[in-house]
Amino acid sequence: MLHCGIVGLPLSGKTTLFNVITRAGAEVKPYPGGKTDPNRAVVSVPDWRFDMLAEHHNPRKRTPAQVEFVDLAGLSRDASKGAGLGNSFLSFVAEADALLHVVRGFSNPSVEHPEGSVDVLRDYKIVNLELIYRDLGVIENRLGRLGSKKKLSPEEQVEKELLERCQESLLSEVPIGKMGLSQDELRLLRGFSFLSAKPQMVVLNLDETQRGPEDVRGGKGAA
Repeated sequence: MLHCGIVGLPLSGKTTLFNVITRAGAEVKPYPGGKTDPNRAVVSVPDWRFDMLAEHHNPRKRTPAQVEFVDLAGLSRDASKGAGLGNSFLSFVAEADALLHVVRGFSNPSVEHPEGSVDVLRDYKIVNLELIYRDLGVIENRLGRLGSKKKLSPEEQVEKELLERCQESLLSEVPIGKMGLSQDELRLLRGFSFLSAKPQMVVLNLDETQRGPEDVRGGKGAA
């Protein structure tokens, strides 16, 4: 089963999107804070090919492909330094196979923006930088342990060189997922559950009067 984490700043509309996708009816709160445990729901993937095969073969049990959506608490600025839910939030993200990144593009005086204004590029960058900072911390810890060894095995040497490349990329604010790594290299990194390596879809959350990124009010364009 694919596990998809929904991330974004507080009050960006993550739970609303979660409810639209899953029809779970999770509580939507118009203020930050308060929510700690993630909302979870499993949704079957519609597929006419599956329906056709099931109808033709008439099996005793029909099990379509499923996706678990996890609505995570809002990511706070400096979460990688312990702000907000800090490492608890980031550990939830590490469990996901892919991310839905909700970016707020609407203005609403009754729903205060945690950064004080709507700016989709700023908010997009805040979340992604927190993922990058978390990955950098993991790499630094592992390189520190490798560096304390008198001699590295050939496998450890390969790992060290790959991690150093990832570190250099992250310091340039380029996510691991955009480094163009080979399948073998990605396989070597799998155990680290790097957040910036996960596939990510960005969802721009607009109000009823907005038709697209060009209508974002108070922002600086779409992510």
